[in-house]
Amino acid sequence: MNIAEIYCERGNLEEAESILRGSLRVWRASGYRYFIADCLKYLGRVLTRAMRFDEALGMFDTALELFADVGAEEERVEVMVRTAECQVFMGHAEEALKTMELVRAKMAGTEVASSMLPLVFRTEGYALAQLGGFDAATVAFGESLERARARGEDLEVALALHGSIRLAELTGADIPMELRAERDAIFGRLGVESPAEIPLEVPASEPTIGRPVKAARS
Repeated sequence: MNIAEIYCERGNLEEAESILRGSLRVWRASGYRYFIADCLKYLGRVLTRAMRFDEALGMFDTALELFADVGAEEERVEVMVRTAECQVFMGHAEEALKTMELVRAKMAGTEVASSMLPLVFRTEGYALAQLGGFDAATVAFGESLERARARGEDLEVALALHGSIRLAELTGADIPMELRAERDAIFGRLGVESPAEIPLEVPASEPTIGRPVKAARS
């Protein structure tokens, strides 16, 4: 599953799915519900990036149920964040923000908070940008970058920079060349040729918003 995660982030989705389908057969045969759920979580991430959203959401729903069965509450939080990420890939920003409100309530006072915050803020950044809340989205991407740097997570640093750069390109804001260079260098070192692109265009049917992002301090 760790190998599949690397393939997923690099964009090698067919390879990642093949590995995970094989792993899932093993875990189901063993009846080990925790690892069945973990495998489904990773499959949901792969299917999200493959734009197979209904399948992805189904994987996440089942993973949530199985993690609940074994009392793995922190893992349930990550699945909820990945569900919100899937929702922004779909362009369902309002749904994603509602999911993130539930996530923040569950994160309060838990160890999962610090590890998940780069992804949490990045996902909120995309959702806010989709709704036209560009100032709030800028803050969210900045928070994601800060938390990723503090944890020394290079991939999350690059993904936060990528979100900030895409938002700047959308709004016409200036972005320092050194930040572009840093993003490209990290992606190159990690073998990420083209990160999965979440749509940033403002849906015509959605209102614009500008609510501030509330930081969830650990």
